[in-house]
Amino acid sequence: MTPKLHSQKQSHGSKGKKKSSKANNASKRPEEPPATKTPLAPLVKRAPLEIKHPLRDSWTLWFFKFNKSNDWSDNLVIVYTFTTIEDFWALYRYLRPVSNLSPGSDYSLFKTGTTPMWEDANNREGGRWIIKSERQRRTINLDKMWLELLLFLIGGDEEIADEINGGYVNVRQKFDKVSLWMKNRDKKSLITQAGAAFKERMGMDRKESIEFEFHEDSCNRSSSSAVFRYVV
Repeated sequence: MTPKLHSQKQSHGSKGKKKSSKANNASKRPEEPPATKTPLAPLVKRAPLEIKHPLRDSWTLWFFKFNKSNDWSDNLVIVYTFTTIEDFWALYRYLRPVSNLSPGSDYSLFKTGTTPMWEDANNREGGRWIIKSERQRRTINLDKMWLELLLFLIGGDEEIADEINGGYVNVRQKFDKVSLWMKNRDKKSLITQAGAAFKERMGMDRKESIEFEFHEDSCNRSSSSAVFRYVV
């Protein structure tokens, strides 16, 4: 009997040791992987950052198509407002070329908040520089003139930018026009400075001249003949 009891105790003791060994192993923390100098960033695919370049001012593009059944203002619609260089180019690529517009159509670009009308409060006391282009040359240079006007406007020359409201391109039967709209007709020095810069941007010869017309004169004239106040 004694040997059997001794044998059972040994057996129980052996199991106890095994349990104790398992408990000790469970209490041990698993070994941490060795430190690595490889950054984790390459393992994560990040969305590319979209960096845009803000313009000095916010600009709104307008489109006008003459329809005698509507009031003039009803034919004028907003196309898009943009504030960055990237959004400007996206808009420009979307637009139908000026040379493909039908007569009686206009594009205009004005600082946001100013409506491209003589009667607007920001335009009422101002005027415009006008460059005419023969209809026969529409497919040759009108698109370029329109683009140069746009770049001139959004470029934001600090000396004259505050006095510029916007600009127009008019597609007509006899001839087309590109015009630069100024805020204050009485600031002759800044107006002539802007006119000279505008003419240069259009690639005109120094011997050629452009004229400045007051909006007030345009509103009040009873004929098609214009009164030009300044010339550069």
